[in-house]
Amino acid sequence: PYLGKTIVELEAIFSVGATDPRELLLLAQELAHRKVPKAVGLLAKVKAAITDPGTGFAGGTIGRDVQTLKKLCKKHRYQPKLIEAAYKINKERLDRLVKKIQRYYPKLNNKNIGILGLTYKPGTDTLRRSKSLELAALLHQKKAHIIGFDPAIKKPISNHPHIKVTSTLTDLFSGLDAVIIMTPCPEFKTISQKQIDTMRRKVIIDTVNILDRGAFSLKGINYLPTGG
Repeated sequence: PYLGKTIVELEAIFSVGATDPRELLLLAQELAHRKVPKAVGLLAKVKAAITDPGTGFAGGTIGRDVQTLKKLCKKHRYQPKLIEAAYKINKERLDRLVKKIQRYYPKLNNKNIGILGLTYKPGTDTLRRSKSLELAALLHQKKAHIIGFDPAIKKPISNHPHIKVTSTLTDLFSGLDAVIIMTPCPEFKTISQKQIDTMRRKVIIDTVNILDRGAFSLKGINYLPTGG
């Protein structure tokens, strides 16, 4: 009835760090092994979602998958306390990101904050449930000026008028106090020193670890990757 050995494995993982999302992978594997049909389709999605750094799952799909796993747990008489904790922590990631920005600017009013990547993932123009837009809203509440760039977004976002959308990377960087890289768009790997030099203060927060950390360490740039 209960998932016996798997529960022991999950407890061991979470004894090290309750934010470790590998519980989702272990549970999906266990359910797939039990030939629970929905779990087979969820496994690849969950595995992909936890192997990359970032600000938590966006776009709605993974969130729905976690909810499905919780329902499957209930059906198989496993109370998913750890999944619920991980889900809650995932929802709090943006607040922690704002606090990371506030290491440099305790008060964000009138600061120019750039956001690289406005869609919920690269290769789409879908803005629904975008973490970038959620972050922009949080920063706007703190009176920051938000400038955004995304290769797929060419026009202002009607329901987010507080975001100034630029048409080029160069336009984005000019006069920024900080820039946050939110999605791993290949274009962002081409960020140049010349573009960074146009910033008012050189603070780069890389939530997806797309940039070469070593390239910035000796150039007067405050570079904060995820995990750093």
